[in-house]
Amino acid sequence: MALKDWARPLHLPEDRVSYHVIEAVSPADAILRYAEHNDIDHIVLGARASSPLRRHLGSVSTKVVAEALCSVSVVRVKGGAEEDR
Repeated sequence: MALKDWARPLHLPEDRVSYHVIEAVSPADAILRYAEHNDIDHIVLGARASSPLRRHLGSVSTKVVAEALCSVSVVRVKGGAEEDR
C-alpha cells in the first residue's frame, strides 16, 4: 500500500500509525466524522494540484484544515507526479 511506503521513513512504531481509505460522497465530511468518532490526534492529507474550478469550489484539504478538531498536515507530491495520474 502506498500509504505505508510513504510513512516508512518516519520510523514510527506500527502501533502509532494507522492507515485508512475512506470512500464517500463528501470525502471531507467523511474524514472529519472518522477523526471525531475515533479520537484522532493528527490527520495527514495529500494535496492535489490547484485548478480554477477547485479554487472556486474549495477542496477536501481546505475543509478538513478549517473544521478538524485535531491538527492537520497537508503534503504535496514533489514535481509533476500528480500529472502522471
